[in-house]
Amino acid sequence: MTPGVQGIESLPVSPPNVAGEQNAAGTLGQAGSESASYNTRDFSIQVRSKTTDPWTTVATVTGNTAGTTTHPVNTTARYVRPAVTKPTRTTDPAARIYEFEAWGR
Repeated sequence: MTPGVQGIESLPVSPPNVAGEQNAAGTLGQAGSESASYNTRDFSIQVRSKTTDPWTTVATVTGNTAGTTTHPVNTTARYVRPAVTKPTRTTDPAARIYEFEAWGR
């Protein structure tokens, strides 16, 4: 789990090990009826195929101000997770991710 973050460590993608164009999307603070200043600011999307594999970053977001985001990537993976590096545009230490989805073609 990312230090300081509580909740789901990773999400299995179904079907497993789908190759090709993938997408990851998040519903952040503003989309969850909170102030836009609480939108998750800096984060990456990480993937791996087995629980013993290291995490690989496939998308990096910095300075985000959007309430929802979508990030197309080209990868093969079984597990996906957001890794937050700066939770908000304020000093609030809590990241707000109301929904996180991953899907492929």
